[in-house]
Amino acid sequence: MRESMMIIVPEETETFKDFHRTLDSDCSRHGLAIFEFCRQNSIFFPQFQELVQEENYNGYVWSRFIAQLGYVAIQETLTHKVFYLPPVLTDHQYAWLKRYKSYFKRCQEMICFYSYSDLKDGFQEDLYDETTIPDENCLALLYDLIKEKHVHSKPLVKSLS
Repeated sequence: MRESMMIIVPEETETFKDFHRTLDSDCSRHGLAIFEFCRQNSIFFPQFQELVQEENYNGYVWSRFIAQLGYVAIQETLTHKVFYLPPVLTDHQYAWLKRYKSYFKRCQEMICFYSYSDLKDGFQEDLYDETTIPDENCLALLYDLIKEKHVHSKPLVKSLS
């Protein structure tokens, strides 16, 4: 993995594959990388056109929307690894996160994450970082939550209203 990149882990199928995009002069923002992924895979959400028209490629905004659609999004920079976890994780997403656990363990002091829950009155967002969980092992908490969110072999319905 590189210095600054965007990683998206969908439920892998013949159509959807894991997405890794190193940020460079052609794609300098995490949100722009997610836009590229969405455009390549014909993924749209209600705010999509508005964000594009405004040229708003804020990584947090785009990562939040993609996570609410059921994708794992990871923003990687030199200083942080920011995870955006959807309400449930598929077998493929769970296996991917387990496979890279040792990599993330090497940089656990830089990890923070957002967790999304699908409640009947909308999506709930919880932030876990050094300000919300001081003196805790963020990596251990992240992987505990990953286990909780893992749903064996249940396909996700991707709909954001």
